[in-house]
Amino acid sequence: MTEKFQLILKKRLPDDSAFSPDNLYVLVQTIFQFLIRFRQYLTPGDKQFEPLLENAMQKELYRLLLKWLESGPRQSCPQEKPEATALVVSWGIFGSAMQWSRNPQNCSVEWMVEEIIEVVKVNLAPFGGPDQA
Repeated sequence: MTEKFQLILKKRLPDDSAFSPDNLYVLVQTIFQFLIRFRQYLTPGDKQFEPLLENAMQKELYRLLLKWLESGPRQSCPQEKPEATALVVSWGIFGSAMQWSRNPQNCSVEWMVEEIIEVVKVNLAPFGGPDQA
């Protein structure tokens, strides 16, 4: 499942993809969609593997965000911390997706993705985030 997630992510966001509002949307949407599909096919016997997949997904999300933050122009003071920002934002996105995937009938994927982006773009703005593009 981890490899499948990585392949889907690379297909939707190739390694040369840059930080942009569209790419951030694709990233967040991919996380949400993958988790909901994963839960649909999860059997009671697969529960033991859930933490492994979650850990791998969060690490991949962090890796991609950090790459984007380190390669983009910084809009404010040079002491911005890309590692801390990528860590907080990746856990915010991933934690929200995990929580939502446990009870998705409360709201649509599209609505949740928009809500998450509204929140995280504040933290990403100093790095030329979605408000800057």
